[in-house]
Amino acid sequence: MGEAVALVEEHPYHENVHAQLMRALYASGRRAAALEVYRSLRVRMSDDLGIAPSPTTRSLHHVMLQDKPDDRYLSSAGAVR
Repeated sequence: MGEAVALVEEHPYHENVHAQLMRALYASGRRAAALEVYRSLRVRMSDDLGIAPSPTTRSLHHVMLQDKPDDRYLSSAGAVR
C-alpha cells in the first residue's frame, strides 16, 4: 500500500490513483482511512480547482459510507496493492 500512498502524494488530483488507494484501504479493513483519502481529495479539488470529484469517485465514497460492500465499485482490475 506504500506505493499507492506515494502515487497519491505525487499526483494529488488524479482521481483514479486516489480511488485505488481507497479500495485498498477499505479492503484491508481501514474504512476510516479510505474515507479520509476521499475527504482530502474533495477538499483539495474544491479549494484548488473549484470542482468536485467525478460521479464515479463520489459513488465509491457513498458505497464506503454505507459500509455495504458492492463489487461494482470496490473491485478494480488495476488496483494498487
